[in-house]
Amino acid sequence: MDMSQYSKKEFPSQTENRKQWILDTVRANQLAFVNILGGLLGDEQQWSQKTFNSLHKQDRDALLVPGGVFTGPQIKVLSDGLGDSNN
Repeated sequence: MDMSQYSKKEFPSQTENRKQWILDTVRANQLAFVNILGGLLGDEQQWSQKTFNSLHKQDRDALLVPGGVFTGPQIKVLSDGLGDSNN
């Protein structure tokens, strides 16, 4: 098998596992996800950050994956608020 087509950082199975992790997180936290997204799209960024901070660390990590469910600017807003809560 020619491995030159794959990134040296990630194999296809790792990509699929990462995508599944993100989907599972969104499914398990649907209400929080909707609240976070609604706040980011509106004028309630602090509410989004507070809701985001209330999630478990593993769930926050899944939602912050670049190329996942949030855009780069949305990830920045959520990341900037991570110091507000220790969960």
